[in-house]
Amino acid sequence: MAKRIFGIVMLLIAIVFGVQAQTEMRVMSFNIRYLNNRDSLPNQWVNRVDRLCGYIDEVNPDLLGLQEAQPRQVADMKKHLSGYECLWAGRENGADKGEATSVFYRKERFKLLGDGHFWLSETPDSSSFGWDADCKRIAQWVLLQDVTTGQKILYCNTHFDHIGLTARKESAKLLKQKLREIAPEVTMIISADFNTNEAEETYSLLTDYLYPVSDTWKVAKERSGGPATWQNWGKEANTPDNKIDFIFVSQGVDVPKAVIAPSCNSVGEYYSDHKIGRASCRERVLWVVCVG
Repeated sequence: MAKRIFGIVMLLIAIVFGVQAQTEMRVMSFNIRYLNNRDSLPNQWVNRVDRLCGYIDEVNPDLLGLQEAQPRQVADMKKHLSGYECLWAGRENGADKGEATSVFYRKERFKLLGDGHFWLSETPDSSSFGWDADCKRIAQWVLLQDVTTGQKILYCNTHFDHIGLTARKESAKLLKQKLREIAPEVTMIISADFNTNEAEETYSLLTDYLYPVSDTWKVAKERSGGPATWQNWGKEANTPDNKIDFIFVSQGVDVPKAVIAPSCNSVGEYYSDHKIGRASCRERVLWVVCVG
C-alpha cells in the first residue's frame, strides 16, 4: 500500500457567554502512541519525543490532553514542556502504573478549582475493567478558572476501549453522567481517542444521550483536510471510518474553523500513529486542538 501522510486536526471553537472582551484559548488532544520498542526505529518514543514536543510548543496550547501516556512518557514531556502543570493517573492503580489520559494546563492562565479521575466501568471509583473491555480505561478531569476572565471550564480527557463495544457504549453514558455530577452548570469539553467512528452507536450516545454535546468538527463553519484521524504510521486509508478521535463541547459553542493538517513533519517523520489536532478560541470561545 502506498504510504499516506494524514493530518493534524486543528479545531477553532468559540464558547460565547456574553459580550465581554474575548481572549484566545487553545486546547489540544493527542494520542501520543504508548512506548513500544517493537515500533520501527524512527517511530520509537526515544526518536519521536523531541519532534512531538516541538510540535506541541509550536501549537502552544493552553490545555493539552494525552492518550496512551505511560509514566516515562509523562515524565519526558514534563521535562520538555515548560509553563504547565500536569495531572495524571495510571489506569492500573490510579497512580503510577499503566497508561494515563494526562492533562496539562498552562499554570499562568488557569486556577485549578478541582481535579480527579474515574474508571470507565461499573465501579468507576476503583481500579477496574468495564463491561467487555480488553483494558482498564480511565478518565482524567480538571475544573479550571481562567484567571483573567473568570470563566470556568470542565475539561475531561479519556480513551475508550478498542475491543469492547458494550464498554464503549456504556462508557459514553457514564462519562457525561459523571461530569455533570462534578460541575452541573459549567461549560464542558471532552477530548479522547474514542475508538469509534460516527457510524457506531457510541457516537450518538456521546452527542445525543443525556446532556447532549456538539462534535466540533461537524459544527465548524470552515473545515479543511481529513477526514481520518487514525493513520497507523501512514498505512490506513484516509476515510471517515478512520476518524476515531473527537472533541466534544457543550452545545451552543461557536466553532469558526476546523483543520486536519499533516501528521508528520516536513521530512516525513511521524509524531504518532494518530493525527494531531489543535484549536484556538476567544474568551468564552475556545480553540480546541484534536490529535488522534
